[in-house]
Amino acid sequence: MAPPLPEPLAHLTPLLTRYGYRAVGAVILVDAHPPAGQRLSGRLPLASVQRLGLTG
Repeated sequence: MAPPLPEPLAHLTPLLTRYGYRAVGAVILVDAHPPAGQRLSGRLPLASVQRLGLTG
């Protein structure tokens, strides 16, 4: 039997029991990646992004 989780993480015990660590890890992995285009648009000047949107 696994030892209990530390107090700040104890509320995750039912989730881990039901879905397992792989499912929880998958949710964290998906949540860590920004939607397509979000990463790129943060580096471009707003005027350039607007111009590309109007011409594209």
